[in-house]
Amino acid sequence: MAFDLEALANSAGIDSGLAKRGLGAVLKFVEDHLGKDVADKLHAAIPGGPGMVSAYEDRAKAEGGGLMGAVTKLAGNLFKGGVGEAGQLAGMLSKAGLSIDQITKFLPKAFEMLKANLPADAVEKIEALISKALGSAK
Repeated sequence: MAFDLEALANSAGIDSGLAKRGLGAVLKFVEDHLGKDVADKLHAAIPGGPGMVSAYEDRAKAEGGGLMGAVTKLAGNLFKGGVGEAGQLAGMLSKAGLSIDQITKFLPKAFEMLKANLPADAVEKIEALISKALGSAK
């Protein structure tokens, strides 16, 4: 299955600009946690990946901390060490412009599409990261 941003947007019920920024947030999250090797594989599999990351970063800068950033920071202060990767990813997606409801629809579709377009070793690393992130959210 070829990577199709429009299909991702449609399946998640959002517009393509929001899907582009949301996927940019996911790509940036993976890059930050898994390094250049996996990031290179992501960018090879996803046409325009660096542009998606830039679209996310531009929006995140314009948003500043935003409400989700403030909530994430407060939770980190309360729990003495942060809310882990799950909170960080949720905050990044919020800065990309997605609501909580949109995030819950978008993330499974985005990961499904990534899995279909990435080599097995990259998928394993991403799944381990996401499992760890979800474990830290409990």
